[in-house]
Amino acid sequence: MRKLAAALALAGTLMLFPSDGNAKQGWHTPVSSDGALLAESQAAPYIRPFRGSGETDPAAAPAGARAAPAAPRIEQPSTVIGADGRRRVDPRAYPTRAVVEITFSGPDGTYGCTGWLIGPDTVVTAGHCVHEGPGGDWFPTSSYEIVAGRSLQKAPFGVCRARQLYSVTGWVKHGQDDYDYGAIKLDCRVGKRTGWFGYGPVPDVKGRTVRITGYPCDKPRGTAWSMPGEVSRTDRRRIGYRIDTFGCQSGAPVFEMRSKLAWGVGVHAYGSAAMNSATRINKEVASNLSAWRKAK
Repeated sequence: MRKLAAALALAGTLMLFPSDGNAKQGWHTPVSSDGALLAESQAAPYIRPFRGSGETDPAAAPAGARAAPAAPRIEQPSTVIGADGRRRVDPRAYPTRAVVEITFSGPDGTYGCTGWLIGPDTVVTAGHCVHEGPGGDWFPTSSYEIVAGRSLQKAPFGVCRARQLYSVTGWVKHGQDDYDYGAIKLDCRVGKRTGWFGYGPVPDVKGRTVRITGYPCDKPRGTAWSMPGEVSRTDRRRIGYRIDTFGCQSGAPVFEMRSKLAWGVGVHAYGSAAMNSATRINKEVASNLSAWRKAK
């Protein structure tokens, strides 16, 4: 629980970009909330983006009472670096409509995170948004509400629930920031309407312009905010940037636009006064995302 609090609070001094070397043996091994321990994935590490139909559900219910609280119980110091450069964005437009607001229950109350669709029914997010870390447990699958394209109390694509949660042993067993990524399998196929992000390992993202879009808890509930910026530092498993973020943006996509299509290069997970950072989508991460996307 202490690891979870630190992650969700984005607190403390982060040791960004430790010495690289080879990934720890087995630390990318995927695990799921049903107790399964799987072999490391050999799935294809590339998925093409899809814009979706853009059609909304006229019968969609508004987001429920478990909407992300404006002031979560865990203290969340700001990771806005200097003047706040985030701008509110239209949740009906691609790719923002493929970014989801996630709310779920934990030992201390209701938590908020962000995620992004990579297929009809699969959402990528931070590992600490699905599992507490070493000594902890999966969050209750039944407590999750996932809303794509949310705008205040409107949920134009409906409210989805979680069927399965995924992460890797590097986070679940060892609590290492470099492996802080996961996914949620939904009970709906909302991605057909919203579209989804593509992804794949990129040789080097340092100096490239990326964007982070999410549902931060320092802004009005249910509003999407975004900011572009340059990747300042990279290693094999992490990328860093001075793009403003805040609590509840954990799990947000770090992405670039290519020919008007969104390609994810990282999973935002941590912030500090000097630099915010993400789990980099390298070959091992991308292969696991593809395996989770294909899972039934």
